[in-house]
Amino acid sequence: FWVALTRRGIPLVTLLVRDTTDALMEYIESYSGLEVLSLSPADNRHAEAFYARVLRRHIRTLRKLSIEITSRGKWGVGPCALDALSRCTKLVELNMPIYMHHE
Repeated sequence: FWVALTRRGIPLVTLLVRDTTDALMEYIESYSGLEVLSLSPADNRHAEAFYARVLRRHIRTLRKLSIEITSRGKWGVGPCALDALSRCTKLVELNMPIYMHHE
């Protein structure tokens, strides 16, 4: 499905999906203009690529971002994600874990 959308150049503005796949990440990275994104990744496999490359394609348009995870990992707001999130100039709603280090 994601490969077909990528090949046809169909740019969705709202995307709500449960898990991440290579094809999904390639699709989201193939265009810009996404406004609402909700993911529920099962593992950390795509987290680094998402923050380093994929999210950057939508920094001028993304308004709502939700990443639902059940355990600590690379998807939460930590050092790896802060740079990418701070570039999302239209972001008004963020739903994801924030991990704080206590010293």
